[in-house]
Formats: sequence, structure tokens, C-alpha cells
Amino acid sequence: MIRKINGIDVPKNFTTLGSTISQIVTNSNRAVSKNAPLTKELLATKKTFPVTWSRMTAEEYSTLYKALYGRNWDKLEYYDESSGTFIEGTFYHSDITFADVRCDEDMKPIYYREVSVEFIMR
Repeated sequence: MIRKINGIDVPKNFTTLGSTISQIVTNSNRAVSKNAPLTKELLATKKTFPVTWSRMTAEEYSTLYKALYGRNWDKLEYYDESSGTFIEGTFYHSDITFADVRCDEDMKPIYYREVSVEFIMR
């Protein structure tokens, strides 16, 4: 569902690509009486995309790394369920992590395993 990060094509071999929609609220309150309604003030609705690749080549990892390195904000092109189209949005990202890296005899990476990152809507 994510096609591009900062204009760069994303490796398509996702193991998992989730989506969470969160509400940021303030002044939530519930009266004491029985069956009292909950009241709240909605400040924002945010999307989060947790992404994991079970295996990435060194070239794919380098592409992802270059797309994200040193940036405060990322432009993601992603599928928007409400409009049924791909749109662009501003996100920030978590740390990029991986569980394991396999190297050749010169210690140059060949592939990475369990690469993950989360994108959180601004």
C-alpha cells in the first residue's frame, strides 16, 4: 500500500504492511451517572504504517536507507482507503532495525533479515 518514500520506489516484497488509525483526543470525560455518555474533543486522526521485510538485498536496504537518512519528514505515496486512490502524505519514521545481516568473505553485506520501520502521520 506504500508505493514511494520521498519519491523513491519502495521494495515491494513486504512481509507485513499494516495500518493503524488513531484518534488524538483531549478533554475526554464521562459523567458519574449510570449510562452516562463519554464526551471527547477530537484533535486529529493519524495513520501509522508498520512495515517489515523478511529479507532485503544489500541494494534494497541501501535504497531504503538513502530515502530516509537525515530527514525529519517523509513524503509517502500510499493507498487511501477512503478515496480509493493513491495519495501523498507527510510522515515521520521510527528507527530502521534489522535482526541479522549476511556478509560475504570481505564482510560486505549480501542481504538483511527482518528489516522494519514504522511511518507515523504528521
